[in-house]
Amino acid sequence: GNNEWNQGPVFGERSTGLAGFIKWVCTCCGLLGESENVKPRKIPMKIEPKVFFANERTLLSWLHMAITLGSISAVLLGFAGAGAGDQAAPSRGERGAHMVGMLLLPVSIMFIGYALLTFRWRGKQIHLRVNGAFHDPVGPVVLGAILMLSLCSVFVIFLLEGVAIKL
Repeated sequence: GNNEWNQGPVFGERSTGLAGFIKWVCTCCGLLGESENVKPRKIPMKIEPKVFFANERTLLSWLHMAITLGSISAVLLGFAGAGAGDQAAPSRGERGAHMVGMLLLPVSIMFIGYALLTFRWRGKQIHLRVNGAFHDPVGPVVLGAILMLSLCSVFVIFLLEGVAIKL
């Protein structure tokens, strides 16, 4: 078929089927290296300060999201453990809040780790004046999928626990 991943200047020739798709994904992720059509740059790149600031803004944006998730997780864990002094068994809502807090906390830690690693990688690429793209097509998709799965798990946990929001 006429699919986006099996034609165009990325491969030079036409690739079809699953092999073409895998080759397209690997090329987009940088696993196959640069295309042969790319000419080396002879004039050094001029790097403006706004490039470094953009990298820092991206780091701060990812950290903001991670801190928001971590704060929600900490609040849920705090409220779930609020009745810990009581000898009574925790309610279903407290167990659900504890599970949700424990589920979101590692996700926020993953966001922080990704933000720091990407900031360092981009900073190094900028400092070395590497000619090429500085974006990561895989990391945000993976983190978004993990966040989506954790939020779907939260929904399932509250359905199974029988916790309903009463207005």
